[in-house]
Amino acid sequence: MRTMIWAAAMASALVVSPALAAEDQDKGDAEAGKELVMQGKPDEDVQPCQACHGEDGAGQAASNFPRLAGQDVKYMVKQMEDFASEDRANYPTMKGIAEGLSEEEKWDVARYYHEQEVDTEEADADSSVIETGERIAERGVPEEDVPACTSCHGPEGKGVPPVFPQIAGQHAGYIQKQLQDWEGGSRENDPADMMTEIAPKLSEEEMEAVGAYFNNVDAE
Repeated sequence: MRTMIWAAAMASALVVSPALAAEDQDKGDAEAGKELVMQGKPDEDVQPCQACHGEDGAGQAASNFPRLAGQDVKYMVKQMEDFASEDRANYPTMKGIAEGLSEEEKWDVARYYHEQEVDTEEADADSSVIETGERIAERGVPEEDVPACTSCHGPEGKGVPPVFPQIAGQHAGYIQKQLQDWEGGSRENDPADMMTEIAPKLSEEEMEAVGAYFNNVDAE
């Protein structure tokens, strides 16, 4: 029954009118976004995005700051909106930053990072860990009613915009942290509460394996 509810929620979430989709594709000014990424808004105490996510959107694996390069524009805008409204609260510093950006500026930043391309460093993990992650990604954990990650995030985790983000090439530690945050309740902004129900069914070892596997998938 729960799988049917999720399927219905996914179908509903992915229905976007052609006119709205076309409008979203044109939103955001990458040059204006670059200025915000590099300089922030000093007069309003909004720090530059590149301080955590890098000029090229590569993020920081050691600090669990995600890769944003190539991510869907509308998805990134939604995350900033959720940080501002506290619908997403697992990175407290993002609240003030997101609140300090206008709607137009959010689109500008998202457009800039969407257009960036970076190479990712593969996770340093044993082949057995990668294999476990691939199994969960492709087949889920049926005995725990955990669906395949790719059933929402698309083939190889390359995303199903605008609802389900690209996780291919994302930092392993960041993916693991999100799963832990969903499990612990500090992140709750997922469609139909899917991840808040899935994450607690995964062991720490399985979370680590999923992160390592997707980190090692080419995002292109």
